[in-house]
Amino acid sequence: MTESSGDDVATPEERDELIFAQDEVQQELVESGQHNPPWKVLIVDDERGVHDVTLLALRDFRFHQRRLEFLHAYSAADARALLDEHSDTAVILLDVVMEADDAGLALVSHIREQLGNRFVRIILRTGQPGQAPEARVVEQYDINDYKEKTELTAQKLTTSLYAALRSYHDIISLEQNRRGLARVVASTASIIQIRDLDHFLSGLLMQVVSVLGLDQDAFIGVVSGFIAGPPCAADESLLRILVGVGSFEAKQGQCVDQVLEPEDLTLLRRSLQSDHPLHQDGSYVFRFDGCKQGNGVVFVTGCDGIGSSALNLVKLFCSSASVAYENVNLYHEIEDTQREIVFMLGTVAEFRSRETGNHVRRVAEYVGLLAHHWGLEPTEVEQVKLAAPLHDIGKIAIPDQILNKPGRLTPEEFEIMKSHARIGYEMLKGSSRPILKSAAIIARDHQEKWDGSGYPAGASGETIHLYGRLTAVADVFDALGSDRCYKQAWPLEQIIDYFSEQRSRHFDPRITDILLQNLDEFLVIRERYRDDVNPAYTPFSHTE
Repeated sequence: MTESSGDDVATPEERDELIFAQDEVQQELVESGQHNPPWKVLIVDDERGVHDVTLLALRDFRFHQRRLEFLHAYSAADARALLDEHSDTAVILLDVVMEADDAGLALVSHIREQLGNRFVRIILRTGQPGQAPEARVVEQYDINDYKEKTELTAQKLTTSLYAALRSYHDIISLEQNRRGLARVVASTASIIQIRDLDHFLSGLLMQVVSVLGLDQDAFIGVVSGFIAGPPCAADESLLRILVGVGSFEAKQGQCVDQVLEPEDLTLLRRSLQSDHPLHQDGSYVFRFDGCKQGNGVVFVTGCDGIGSSALNLVKLFCSSASVAYENVNLYHEIEDTQREIVFMLGTVAEFRSRETGNHVRRVAEYVGLLAHHWGLEPTEVEQVKLAAPLHDIGKIAIPDQILNKPGRLTPEEFEIMKSHARIGYEMLKGSSRPILKSAAIIARDHQEKWDGSGYPAGASGETIHLYGRLTAVADVFDALGSDRCYKQAWPLEQIIDYFSEQRSRHFDPRITDILLQNLDEFLVIRERYRDDVNPAYTPFSHTE
């Protein structure tokens, strides 16, 4: 094939027919759902006949079951514009002499240096080798092949294109694997810092999709941790969706047999006994191991053409995720144990003063609700809520005859009672644990008053720590609405009047407004944890 072989040059009608046939084939592939993106080949030559001959020679070309998509530039300037639009161009068939004697070589420099594109394969085709001697061009320019148009037959062009696409495919695969490995490292570092199980699972799913370079429908499912017998182990209905994206986003909590076809269920069940990713018909399943929660799977669908290297990267990532997943569960075990201990410690003083453990729970829930409406971040809301049960821990040092005295305390007895704030602070202040550090602040400041008439330090206004101000409102609201050894519960109207009266005196005015403006929410908590009920629950479980 040469630029002067007139018999091979397509007529305008033949050219239109060729372009129409190519577009028709691409449309059929798209409509059938079997479309693989074509390889983009940019023809840069100022002679239209060269474009026509190239189309004819390569019209039936295939590489890895993918056709060619031709881009046409008739000058170096046209080529620059097309490359800006089509950065994924695989091969450039480039003439040297066009609008200038060195236009092609200048374009090579632009591609490699200005665009920084080291991936595209450049085949230099010249009809005037004297303008671009092969030895000099190959030495000075980053091109991948050099052909004189007089020697470039249709077969040699096909051979050169095979070599160029094979090289491009391998380079892109290496680059994708490099980026995928970087994402694995970054993703693993990211998810091992997550302690909330729901966020962990969502992060795991997103990172798998990222490592694969996909944005497809996917979900995570996990086998129940209480499976005991072999018959249950093979029952796919025990697998439920925990988090999902795409078409599975609204399927959380559903069993997979409600949303998957039988062949996908079979694939998913097989994956639980396999150490390797499994796939069929565009669906992939990756297993990650857990502990009490059981083994989990990541299911991704609609992703034809994932290479073995990408699958190995996901396998590596899921292996790291297995360790992180188990650590999250262990972390929750420790955290729940700590929460239960804090709750139990908080009830000790209440039991001594003949109150119920529900007072501790109500105060904690009230504090959490107040902190939320104040605008604290969710993690801080949870922290102050968990610390609130220890607000009266210092009462364990108060004698029973004072703690449970039904009548009015004498000035001397009241001074002893007041010491519970200081004692509670001294008990807790040495801890480095965030919850106990917060509890120490609450124990110290929850009896202070906005106007400075409280104790133990007579602090006022915002010199009282926010945690103490929140707990003061919560504690008094619950105390007034509850029967105590020295009084009957107040009617709600009287409680409202009291808080309105004590706004900016006893209580922070803004926190008082939060209580009164959201009273219905606080009454729901009071009803849920009445003193005459003993709800079964894990104290302040992360699942609530």
